[in-house]
Amino acid sequence: MKNSGISIIVSFLFLVDFCAAQPGVLQISNFGGTPNSDITQAFINSWTLACASPTPTKIVIPAGTYMLTGIDVKGPCKTPIEIQVDGTIQEPSDINLVQKGSDQWVRFQYINSLTLSGLGVFDGQGAAVWKQGGVAWEKASTMSPNTDGIHIGKSTDVKILNSNIGTGDDCVSLGDGSRKAIVQNINCGPGHCISVGSLRKYTMEYHVAGLLVKNCTLKETDNGLRIKTWPSAPGTITITDMNFEYITMIDVLNYKTLILTLRSLMAPCYCTSALPQGS
Repeated sequence: MKNSGISIIVSFLFLVDFCAAQPGVLQISNFGGTPNSDITQAFINSWTLACASPTPTKIVIPAGTYMLTGIDVKGPCKTPIEIQVDGTIQEPSDINLVQKGSDQWVRFQYINSLTLSGLGVFDGQGAAVWKQGGVAWEKASTMSPNTDGIHIGKSTDVKILNSNIGTGDDCVSLGDGSRKAIVQNINCGPGHCISVGSLRKYTMEYHVAGLLVKNCTLKETDNGLRIKTWPSAPGTITITDMNFEYITMIDVLNYKTLILTLRSLMAPCYCTSALPQGS
């Protein structure tokens, strides 16, 4: 009888070790994440456990609709993690419920071997934000870095009209994929200028076409109008149909140069006439 007891204990220990070696599955429901509820904390708790696990782990979010106010989870994690989403994960339609102080809704950082699988949907419910307007912004200090007043990218038919913009970077900048944009009746300054770019940093960038900058005044800016590209960069992009009309520049620092590269790696193209031609 004593030997049988020892055998049972040994078998039990073997079973525990065998189970521990198998990939773990964490159901979001086991952490309080149920359909039609906020699963933000449930996801964070399940992620914390999965990230610390010595064996590969899968977090499962089954069919259903869930709310997520925002997550920013980080590695490094000990082993690979898979997140299987078969439900619909929605950002709150009420912007007052969205996670404060974050530029992203869902972000994963510093992680190796992360897999996102399943048949689910991430629904940002952006319509509530699209309706926002009439927002007043205070101008940024001239010494505040990378504070573009308005940046456009991968957008069509955007109009920036009748505004005073003072900042520590570009008053208006248009990134890749900008098409049919109008910048009109803008007082820019202090700041860098009105820019297209920076472009060509990445291999997959969209062409820029159809820009009208009209009736704008640039006062005490570093530059006037410029196109910025990354030198020796992998990307290839075309810029077409650029129109600049009735531009006034007052005390602009680099009024004689058309700068064609990033500020930190400038390769100025100097104008040949006494008056600047589009600089």
